[in-house]
Parts: sequence; structure tokens; C-alpha cells
Amino acid sequence: MKVMKQTAPAPSPPTAEGKSSCRRGTDAAAHHGGGEVNPATPVRGNPPAGQNESVASETGWSNAGRLRRKWVRRGDYRLLGVFAIIVLVLGLFWRPIQRRCLIYLLLRADAPSRDALSEVVGQTANPSSLLLRLWRTQRIPDRHFVLRYFGELASAKPELFHAMEPVVAQAAADPDITTRELAFELLTRLRLPQLRPLAMEQLPDADPAARLLGLDSLRSIAASNDVPVAMNMLDDPDPRVVVAAALVLRQVTGLDFGIKSSSLALPRFASMDNTNPPQAGWQTSTIRQGVQGWRNWWKEHRAEYPASVTPPLMPIHPAGLTTPNFRLNDANEKAVQLSDFRGKAVLLAFWSLDAPVSLDDAPALDALGGRGGNGVQVLGICIPPAACDDDDDATPNMPDMPNMPGMQAAPPALGTAAGRAAVRGVARQRGATYAMLIDAKGKIASRFAVEELPTYVLIDAQGRIRRLAVGNRTQPVLQALLKEALQSSSARTDAP
Repeated sequence: MKVMKQTAPAPSPPTAEGKSSCRRGTDAAAHHGGGEVNPATPVRGNPPAGQNESVASETGWSNAGRLRRKWVRRGDYRLLGVFAIIVLVLGLFWRPIQRRCLIYLLLRADAPSRDALSEVVGQTANPSSLLLRLWRTQRIPDRHFVLRYFGELASAKPELFHAMEPVVAQAAADPDITTRELAFELLTRLRLPQLRPLAMEQLPDADPAARLLGLDSLRSIAASNDVPVAMNMLDDPDPRVVVAAALVLRQVTGLDFGIKSSSLALPRFASMDNTNPPQAGWQTSTIRQGVQGWRNWWKEHRAEYPASVTPPLMPIHPAGLTTPNFRLNDANEKAVQLSDFRGKAVLLAFWSLDAPVSLDDAPALDALGGRGGNGVQVLGICIPPAACDDDDDATPNMPDMPNMPGMQAAPPALGTAAGRAAVRGVARQRGATYAMLIDAKGKIASRFAVEELPTYVLIDAQGRIRRLAVGNRTQPVLQALLKEALQSSSARTDAP
């Protein structure tokens, strides 16, 4: 039997589908481990091992970068928007913001300029509010400005008058005599009903300048029932007060008995005219004769003038004003602070080299407590001429300067060795043994509004201003003022 040999058919050429099948088979073999696949030869359609993670990572970073750039652009727009809003707000509210900042600075300045205060107050919609804030700072220059500004506008602005009327009444009992004078000038000019009782409160005051102020203010409204009050004031120890009382009587009765304001050259309480304090023989014969004439007249006419108002038996002590600490060097360049004397009453006596007559009270000050005795410390403060001279063109006149080597017609600058030597020389010549401080730039003088000399500032043991007096005061007057300050310190009569 013949066996036929079966031959395999010849392979047909692979089709496209077959090629695809071969690739899939190869892929499958590689996937399942069958067959040998060269790992170095990449298979089309699948990346090498680890490439998926790398590609994903790069894609993520790329997306994050695009997102970050997007947010940065948004942040830039936001910053620009905020900046634009700030510029808009400043453009709309710059003047109010600037005014508030200026007010803040002025309220904290020791002695702001009057021009700056006038400008700010004048631009304020409610000037009374700012004036009250300035008054409550308790700084003396601010109080002077408030009263002067109010005096200029009181008649034109009735609403300002009603808001500031209590301040004027309070100013009439201020520790500063200049503040009182400004207050009574307003009370007299506006004919306020408080004028009479406030003027009466001045009459028993320990300061003769306050008593003189009360009588001068009373004279403008004097009536018959004021005659007994004026008769009592004829016994005052100060001749200026006696003359003022006689002028009140003359206003009511038409009599003068030789005491007329035109015939008597009344000295001011400032020493720059070399007439203070009044000497023991100062026109005393004229005053004595006039007083005796009034007393004789009073014996016959007393029943015609019944007294309806009498001065209070005890004077009203002015409330103290706060004063910040300060530090100055003395004539020997030793630093001295006001706080060093806390617990003692301190009397500051301002004077100047170009007005050495303002140091005529040195013996009286030494007797009161020149070396810190009796619970009192006296401090002389020499200030430059510009601190109390309103005339910038004035040339200092120093006829009473001591003859010292190297002394010139004009006083040397206080901040120099020559200035310190001049202070020591004048103090030695005048017999002053208390400490002499030097306010070379006049800053402390500005804080206390020193405009005339001498000026006294009496500070109690708690550091509060009890009195500020302008012009020479006799030793008994200064002693009475010091006694009042010491009693006020122990009693703590200040209003909260």
C-alpha cells in the first residue's frame, strides 16, 4: 500500500491583520513571560518601565506651575485693586486725615504756636469741641489761646458763647493770674451776670494782683451796695489795691478826695519799668490823705449804703494744674530735675540777664527757703531775652548789669561758658544763694507762657501748679502764697 506523504502547505504572506496579531502576540508573550523580548528595545505603544511615573510627575508640576502663575496674576490684580482703593480714600479724605494728625500733635505739644492753633481751630466745623480739648490739657499757653480766641469770636458766634461760658467762669479762679485777667476781660466786655460774684471772690485773695483785678472789674458795674466792700478794701496793705478801691468809690459817689487815676502813676506788677515793688514812701502822703477823707465821709454817710454783698471770709483756693517734669543744668553745669524736689513746695523764679532788676527779689526768696528749708525749694531760672521779649528788633538795655571782666553791652549766650559766668556773677551781686538754673533755649519759659519778668510759678508737694504770678511780690505776699500751697497739698482739695 503506498503511503502518500503529506506536505504542509506553503505559508501565505502575512497580512496586515497578521502583523498586528504578531505584535499582539509578542506583547502578550512579554506580558506573560513567554518568549524573549529585548528589554532595551522599546515596544511601540508602551513606554519603558518607570516612564509613566516620570511623565505624570512632569505633568503635575506643569499644571501646578500654570495654576500658581494664574494665582500670582490674580494676586497682582488684587494688590493693584487695594492700592487703588487706598489712593482713592487718601484723595477723598486726605485733608480730614491731615487735620486729625495735626490736632493730635498740637494737643501733645508743650507750647504750640498760636498761628498753628488758629489755623486748625478755624478749619474745624465745631470749634467749641476743640477749644474745650485744648482747655482740658491744663497747659497754660493753650488756656491763653482758648480765651483769646473765644474773645475774638464770642459776639459773632452765639453758639460758641454758650459752649464756652462755663470755661470763662472757671478761668476766673485759675492759678495763673494772666488767665484770670483774660477771663475778666471777657466777663466785663460781654457783661455776663457772673461778673459781680466772681469779682467779689478775688477780694480776699492772697495775691494783691488778684484783689486789684477784682476791684477793677467791679468798678465797671459798681453800684451803691458795693460801697461798703470798697471801704473795707481801703485797709489793704498794697497801695495799688487801695487806689483801686478808692476809684470804685469815686465811680459810685463822684467824690475822689485826691485819689485819681490820672494823678497817680500806678505801677504795673511787672518789674520792667523799675517801679516795682512800690517803695515805702511811694506817694503815701497822697494816699493817706485820700483814705482819711473817705473814712471821714463814711462816718456821716454809712447808713445810706447798706451792704448787701460781702466778700467770703475764706478765699477760694485755685485748683492745681498738672505740670510735667523738666530737667535743666544750673550755672555750674549740674543737672537738676523738678522731680528731685517731690514732697516739697517749689517756687520757680524766672529772670533774665538783660533785666537784672527782675532779680531784685533775691533776698526775699532766700528768706523763704533759698536752700530748701521749711519744706520750700526756690529755683531761679535764667531765660534768654527772646523768651519774654515780643519785639524782635528790641536791643537789650542793661544799665544795671554788674561790672564783670569781659561783660559786653549785650548779654552772652546762656549756653556758653561766658553766659554761665554771667549768671553766677549777677546772682552773687544780688545776693541770691538758691540754685540758678539756665533755660538756654527758653523751652521751659514757653511752657509756662513767661512774657514778663519776674514770673513766679508755685508748685505744690504733689507737683501741681498752685500759682503763677507776674511781677514782683513782696516777701509777705510770697510767704502767704506758699502757706496756701502747703495747706492745699496737705488737704488735697483738688477736684477729681
